[in-house]
Amino acid sequence: MLLLVLDGVWVGATVAREADTVRDRLEDGVDSLLDGELRRAEASFSLATEGASRLVDAVNHPVFRVTSWLPALGDDVDAVRDLAGAASLVAGAGTSLTDAAGRAGWDGESIPGLETAATVDVELLSEVAPVVHRAASALSEADASLGAIDTGALTGVVREAVVAARDALERPVSLVNTAADLVDSLPGLLGAEGPRTHVVLLQTLANARGSGGHPGSYVLLRADGGAIDIGEPQLLSQVPNVEPVEASPEFERRYGDFGSLHRLVAASHVVDFPTAAELFLELWDRAELGHVDGVVAVDSVWMSHVLEAIGNVQTSVWPVTITSTNVSQILDAETFELPQPGSDLVRAALATHLFDALLERPLEDKAFAEAMARSARERHLQVYSRDHGEQEALTRLGVAGTFAPADNAVAVVWDTPSNDSRTGYFAQKTVEYRVTLVPDGSARVRIELRLENAVERAEAFPSILFGQGDGLGDIDAFATAYLPPDAGSIRIQAADHMARLTEFGRPLAQALLQTEAGRTDSVVVTYEVPGVAVRAGEGWEYRLEVVPQPALRPDHIQIAIRLPDGVRPTAMHPAWDPVSGVLRWSGFPTEPLTLWARYAAGA
Repeated sequence: MLLLVLDGVWVGATVAREADTVRDRLEDGVDSLLDGELRRAEASFSLATEGASRLVDAVNHPVFRVTSWLPALGDDVDAVRDLAGAASLVAGAGTSLTDAAGRAGWDGESIPGLETAATVDVELLSEVAPVVHRAASALSEADASLGAIDTGALTGVVREAVVAARDALERPVSLVNTAADLVDSLPGLLGAEGPRTHVVLLQTLANARGSGGHPGSYVLLRADGGAIDIGEPQLLSQVPNVEPVEASPEFERRYGDFGSLHRLVAASHVVDFPTAAELFLELWDRAELGHVDGVVAVDSVWMSHVLEAIGNVQTSVWPVTITSTNVSQILDAETFELPQPGSDLVRAALATHLFDALLERPLEDKAFAEAMARSARERHLQVYSRDHGEQEALTRLGVAGTFAPADNAVAVVWDTPSNDSRTGYFAQKTVEYRVTLVPDGSARVRIELRLENAVERAEAFPSILFGQGDGLGDIDAFATAYLPPDAGSIRIQAADHMARLTEFGRPLAQALLQTEAGRTDSVVVTYEVPGVAVRAGEGWEYRLEVVPQPALRPDHIQIAIRLPDGVRPTAMHPAWDPVSGVLRWSGFPTEPLTLWARYAAGA
């Protein structure tokens, strides 16, 4: 009997040791592969495979076979088998990816097939695509296998091994799925199957729009077999209006007054970029401007990220070097101080020089990839393709610019209704969001939206930047708050031009804020909403998503959540600052953020 017990202890220790070893080898393999240390990656994945085999041997040990008959321990045996199977799948996928990376020339620094942004080896992308997809399938199978395990039925050592394996698998699953979406979308977008033409909208954030900024000009990007060419900038405002497109009454009420249904330049008022792009392309087709396959929207913040990766640009049309720190000031303010037609000509020349630098310079690939990824996360780079499959991949990659806030969210959109000035460059916006949670999970909410005009009247002069006449230096902007679908008792307190609208099946509260130079205007929205906190064990859980609009200067968002009397937080997002029953957060977010807290009755 003693020998049987000792044997059981030995088997249990073996399972714990091998599980830790396999996880460590897999993590080292992933890190080595990303760093371009392919021999080390191959060795680590091989050792992980051997470790998975030893886990299987441990499961087949006579002691484990006996314990598998016991109700209390049978789940442990099944879990270890699943753990070993998942490890084998991940190690096999890693070995295949390492082999493909070696054949492609991956060294951890340069991106294979990409020397400059002007030429991409689409044949190489197509060649590695099957390997990437097989790896993604294997990792998904491993993830599903581990996710199906009921950890509550496991003993300590096995439960810890399964939880640790799940956590370790998150990153490789995400990375390989992203790679799969890239090899799905890039070849087609870059003309692997025939020439492609995309409209690239050059948006100015000095005129806020729902999905970015005012698209004053555009260029045509042509791709054929991975070779990329960008045409000369053209003014979108010179395109004549077309017959209005058909739209639902809800959509027409939301965007019709902006001219979005008949003016190409007004399509960007639409907050969801895929919807805005579809509208833009319908207007483009009606204007008979030639076939295009998709739409790309960029702005000066995107260019700032790009310049961080490719370096500064010097040009004869501007007196100072264009850098990542001054490009927004130049493109969104200083060029608008020039009289017409000089302003348009200079902006077009600057755009040409900046795109030439992007296409011609050798790329520091990791820096360039991060610039693109950051711009996509912040919605300063948004891409739409008419091809349904490519668009699905773009959505999964997070570059589609989709606007889909959670039901309970801080989601405020600012829209400049006029193109008479670019004073939005001086706008400083604040969103003050206050919630009082009720014991039954409902809430009373107060949102104050403030627009501060930082223009100094004495320094304003007639120009595109500051405007003309009596409104010199003024900022007019619609502030629109997206409320929960079941929000009730909605009240809007503003000086004038208030409206209750609907979009995406949820109510909107909107007001026009009109601020003179050096002044501040505001609107207050109040409402009640049921069920924002839900039961979680013996207490409650509250979640709030923050969805920022792409902007030159991010909104200052201030959040205060007052908990019901007699409760205390039991767990919370680390960003919260809890003080006397109130959870506070303040910041200038550029990417979506989900804040949460759990609370229960207690002293």
